[in-house]
Amino acid sequence: MSKLGVFLFVGVMFGLSQTAASQFVSDSTNVQTVAAIKQMDDNAWFTLEGHIVKQVREEKYIFRDQSGEIEVEIDNDKWKGRKVDPGTKVRIAGKVEKEWLRSMEVEVKRIELVDGEIKAQDGSSPAR
Repeated sequence: MSKLGVFLFVGVMFGLSQTAASQFVSDSTNVQTVAAIKQMDDNAWFTLEGHIVKQVREEKYIFRDQSGEIEVEIDNDKWKGRKVDPGTKVRIAGKVEKEWLRSMEVEVKRIELVDGEIKAQDGSSPAR
């Protein structure tokens, strides 16, 4: 292979690896509501602020904001050791998934505590 061919191959592979490493980061100032999420199309990205009020089964939770409730999927690795109770305000960002003849799924890609405070195991707030 010529030097030019090798150079082009390496350049293309580098470009592809950078694209694969890219990750969506939602603009947290553009917060939607549960009511708006229910009207979104497939593959729409969202950011919500509210409370996770209940776990309904493995990795499935009920999220509530001022406009209503919706079931969301939060993979175990997204929690990153955070302790959240129904009184903890969170910001979740993710993607709406609608498949033909199936109900809508709301897949959470990121979860953050809105006040930035992480509760200790006993529910108390750590000293700052």
